Amino acid sequence: MISSFLFQSAAPLPLDEIRAHLEALPTVRRDRWDDAVYIVADDAATLQLVTDARENSGDEAYPRVAALVRLYDARIDFSLQTREVETVRVFARWLRAGHDVAILDEAFKDISSECDDNLDYLFGTPRKRRLVAVGFFRELKHGRADGPSLREAMRDKGKPGESRIAAYLREAPILLHAVGPVTDVFEPKGDYICAPNIHTDGVYAWPEDLAHYVERYHVALPAEFLAHVASAKWKAPTDVDTATVELG
Repeated sequence: MISSFLFQSAAPLPLDEIRAHLEALPTVRRDRWDDAVYIVADDAATLQLVTDARENSGDEAYPRVAALVRLYDARIDFSLQTREVETVRVFARWLRAGHDVAILDEAFKDISSECDDNLDYLFGTPRKRRLVAVGFFRELKHGRADGPSLREAMRDKGKPGESRIAAYLREAPILLHAVGPVTDVFEPKGDYICAPNIHTDGVYAWPEDLAHYVERYHVALPAEFLAHVASAKWKAPTDVDTATVELG
């Protein structure tokens, strides 16, 4: 893994497009004190730790637990301060695929020829990240024996934003495809709901029918998951590299 490198373009880069792409990623945030810098983490907790530290300490050093991306007119600088680099790797791959850039090390030596499509030379061999399971209720056939209780999670009334949460759950990429009909556990002879697929946003994973239980029974989901979804502005990512994650 190389701790510092940059992508150099011969022409100005479309910074508005690049900013929009970064800001759509759920574990990326623009720095409080420097608009040109983005903090890139692999999980919401790490992102919150760094942003809190920056808020509380002013324009001082960053906690060395995340990656930093700095935007210039025709260049993007990368600083890797952690080995948890899959989110920034995905961004770098997107940037390289869509723009004509050379890759330079911190001495400004061109190392483009040494970088494969996965950018292992820069980021190292990917390690599979363990996803956090949510919504695998123990009452479900595809749930977990040690999972939370669906009945205990049910609420009489929904809360604001419930429809956006359900849409997020449905729109996230599928991690594991499965076959067979899934029906409401309380109406086993009722209509088919979905297939027993598992979806992921790269941080969490959940069964496909979770959206149904959120909408119909207003099930309460973990606060940290809801905060994660809100931080992504209720927009699920579309480009999760499922080869780099696993369901624990």
